[in-house]
Amino acid sequence: MNWANVVKRYRERTGMLQKQLAHQLGVDSVTVSRWERGVTEPNLIVKRQLRAEIPSSASSSPAVRCILKNSTKAASATSLSTLRVRAVNELYCELYGVTEDEVVGKDWRDVSSDWLREEGEASGVLRGFMTGRLASARVEHNVNLRGKFLCGSRKTILRLDLLGIEPLALTYSSVCEPVRENRVLSMVTMEEAIEAGLREL
Repeated sequence: MNWANVVKRYRERTGMLQKQLAHQLGVDSVTVSRWERGVTEPNLIVKRQLRAEIPSSASSSPAVRCILKNSTKAASATSLSTLRVRAVNELYCELYGVTEDEVVGKDWRDVSSDWLREEGEASGVLRGFMTGRLASARVEHNVNLRGKFLCGSRKTILRLDLLGIEPLALTYSSVCEPVRENRVLSMVTMEEAIEAGLREL
């Protein structure tokens, strides 16, 4: 892995100055500068920190790229370990009026509607996905971004565990008429999903 490029791309994608990244990683800005110029490499602990933060694992995975690209709905992949958006498709960018660079690498809570963020935590949906207890959920809500009504939305959220890739939440969104009430429509636990799969055999 070319750590000079990795560090620089991560810092630029997250909009940080060298000084800010240095503070986050507990080093000085001269050290970050040396990493970016390829003079030295981060130590093992810092490499592990960066690997956890860098949105390359999901976005560079051929399987995840294929899933998002071939989706007929707006779709995103979010890390369940860091809650950072790892990848989005073109339909997602069109629906929400954003570019990939504005979303990928950002904390999920910073790019979600207020209701979805609050309900995700209050209803246990977020914790269920993070702990692996929840396989899928469906929600229906009005999307308000930057204080402006955007559209009604139905979302299906699925937990995806692929070998060699961090656990992800895949979210598929479709536009609908404005909804009367924001709500969680359904949740399926891992146990229920496994039982349903076994019944199909």
